[in-house]
Amino acid sequence: MNNKAEPTQPATGTKIIDNLATAKLLADPFKLKILQHFADQPRTTKQVAELMDEKPTKLYRHVDSLLEHGLLIPIREQQKRGTVERYLQAVAARFEMDHRLFAPDNDDLAEAHATVRDFLRKTEDEFIEAIDRCAAGVAENGRDQFTDLEPVALGVGVKASREQLIDLRKRLLDWVDSCNDMAVSEDDKDLLDYRGMVIFYPID
Repeated sequence: MNNKAEPTQPATGTKIIDNLATAKLLADPFKLKILQHFADQPRTTKQVAELMDEKPTKLYRHVDSLLEHGLLIPIREQQKRGTVERYLQAVAARFEMDHRLFAPDNDDLAEAHATVRDFLRKTEDEFIEAIDRCAAGVAENGRDQFTDLEPVALGVGVKASREQLIDLRKRLLDWVDSCNDMAVSEDDKDLLDYRGMVIFYPID
């Protein structure tokens, strides 16, 4: 690390999560939101706290956990008014659970299933809260304020060849990457904060 400011770039690539302790961290929506801000560009914990409208003290424990599990990495340190500011960045733009965590011979298979259920439950809670907020906004300001921006949940089934499914899966991942590329500007307070989840799986 050095004290010289470097050009800021968003995190890239995919990190495969091969242990349950780390996977459990990613099941926490608050930690995911922190990680997203660190993925946009190298930032200090204080900068991320300001973007999230939180006190830095609320983030320190979460940031330490993300560092400990290798989801954040130190980028550089800068001297500022007698103190050292540590800039951190997410180790990747996308995080995927290793399929071997769900292999039948995994001794922790039941815990792996519990981690996925916990992730889905927390996403469900967050989605329901979003629906409630939107409904309250419609009641107060009228539906026109939320046209094309309301929360949406879609279910879809597809029958296709192996080659078509591989192509579809790639396009889904490319779409996720395009979402990750939409970096959040520190100065633009008018940007809307949205989150989505993509699940694509065989049923037979």
